[in-house]
Formats: sequence, C-alpha cells, structure tokens
Amino acid sequence: MHFMLNHVSISVRDFKTSVYFYTKTLTVIGIKPLFTIENEVVGFGIDRPTFWVGASDEAHPVSSNVHIAFSCATKSEVDLWHNAAIATGAKDNGKPGIRSQYHDKYYGAFVIDPNGNNIEAVCGND
Repeated sequence: MHFMLNHVSISVRDFKTSVYFYTKTLTVIGIKPLFTIENEVVGFGIDRPTFWVGASDEAHPVSSNVHIAFSCATKSEVDLWHNAAIATGAKDNGKPGIRSQYHDKYYGAFVIDPNGNNIEAVCGND
C-alpha cells in the first residue's frame, strides 16, 4: 500500500506538556510513542513513527496554526479521544459529531492542543 505522506513533524513550545497531551490522547486510539530522545523528540505511531513532536529551537520554531486529523476506526474511538483531550486540559474546538458539510458519514471532534494547533480525530472518511 502506498500512502501520500510518510510522516508529519511539529515543533512545540513546551515539550513535556505537549508529549503528555499527545501520549494521553493518541494511546486511546492505538497510537503510541515508539521513539524517544529525552527532552528533544518523540515519534508516535502504530507500527512505525509517523507523527513526530519535537522541542522548538532556533532552527525549528514552534509550529502554529496547524491542523492535523488522526484517523479512528469507530465513532467510539473519536469520543474516547475527545474525552482524553479534554481531560488533559485541551480546549474544545468541536464536540464529537457528524460533519455533514464534508459528507454524511464524516464523524469528527476537534480540540486545540497546548501550542494552539487544531487537532482532530475522525472516522467514516472512506
């Protein structure tokens, strides 16, 4: 199978807080930390790292105004993800539900991550 993207990386302001947020939210949908360099970078994935969170520095400024959508297998996973995100203190940016403006099976939820990025969990996008 061929995928359009190999991986995505973001640079974050507060590495510890961001890694906590992504670990707590992604593990409930089967995505876990697979590679770590302490206080520098964490690679999350299912069978290989495909989503990277790195500490910002002069060469890697904080990623801002980014929208990332994580695929879920079921509506229940979207709900679990949203609940986990809110429990970390993330700001709700769209409760779980059908987004018929995209199509009639598009079920998603949105939060703002610790760096101000719009992060989504979605299923039914097939």
